Amino acid sequence: MSTLQIPTLICPVCQSSLERTGTQVTCTNEHNFPQTSPTLNLTYPAELSGNDALYFEQYKQIAQHYDMAAQQLFAMHGEEEQSTRAAMIDELGLQPGDRVLEISVGTGANTPFVLNAIGDGEYVALDLSPNMLAVAQDKFADRTNIRYVLANASYLPFPADYFDAIIHVGGINTFTEKKRAVDEMQRVVKVGGKILISDEGMGPWNLETEFGRKLLRVNGLYRDQPPLDLLPVNVENIQLNWVMGNAFYVLQWNKRADEPYFQPPQ
Repeated sequence: MSTLQIPTLICPVCQSSLERTGTQVTCTNEHNFPQTSPTLNLTYPAELSGNDALYFEQYKQIAQHYDMAAQQLFAMHGEEEQSTRAAMIDELGLQPGDRVLEISVGTGANTPFVLNAIGDGEYVALDLSPNMLAVAQDKFADRTNIRYVLANASYLPFPADYFDAIIHVGGINTFTEKKRAVDEMQRVVKVGGKILISDEGMGPWNLETEFGRKLLRVNGLYRDQPPLDLLPVNVENIQLNWVMGNAFYVLQWNKRADEPYFQPPQ
């Protein structure tokens, strides 16, 4: 049986190289990833836990209707979906030829805007849900510069300093291992590269208002706040703002090469 090396992808557990033999992908330390579909599956752990397991099952049920639900969400906040998504992608400052990772790409709602910005660059569309990713693949079947990967955002199968930018819209609030996911994003983006994450989380000034209580009656995740406490020390240009009627946060930063300089007096 032939063996095929998988370039640029690494084991999400130990970060060693991968080889594919038949229906198995195996790393040099013998971590195995059975392949049961055409889309490369490097999900770890194989048995999901906590919120990861819960939402994995939910997305099985809603994948085919997710786009309609998203349209309704934007309408509830009085926002036009396409212009809101386009403005968020503009924040990344993408250039033609860039290599971009979208984590929790879902059904590909942001994909047209990323592709328009990077031209013939490389776009990696990653999700934990095969059902959601299948919808995206059907939408963009004619595009040759999209690489689809099934994987856990907290265990990314990419080498360090690989991407020019990373975007993640919707999901981190419910990750089982939030801190690890942020650290993984920081690991795989290049020095100077930008990371942008966005999710439900109203501006804190609204938490105790009637408006805030109205949001919380619809979805308790609106109480979540931007994960500033999870950022690594080697970041700079941190920006935080709110969109969708101040109901969703947008947090972005650039990766520094090292920690900020500080020399206390002698």
